[in-house]
Amino acid sequence: MSIVEKTDRTKERYEHRCPGRQARCQAGTKGHGRGFLTGALKLANAEPGTSVWFALRTDSVTFWIVDAFPSDVERQADLTGPIAAALMGNAEALLAVAPEIMPAEVLAEKVTG
Repeated sequence: MSIVEKTDRTKERYEHRCPGRQARCQAGTKGHGRGFLTGALKLANAEPGTSVWFALRTDSVTFWIVDAFPSDVERQADLTGPIAAALMGNAEALLAVAPEIMPAEVLAEKVTG
């Protein structure tokens, strides 16, 4: 498969369906943010429409969820699903500011099983 074919296939599978969510924890709650996100993996694994799911940390208080979906139907189900509900249910105690959702376009991918 050529690079062009792979890129076209990737774009077809995930274009505009890879939201990144940034959450900044309140001072003194960073351990809770880490625990929340590592615990959310179980919920992500239960979402049949979630193709790829990552919980990331970029500094001591900034956490991210980055995931990808085959269609907007699955993306919307995720944005209103159990992880989002749990995050919003704990937002006041855990987060310094409301989480920010930033839709992204996947330009290239390498995901192995």
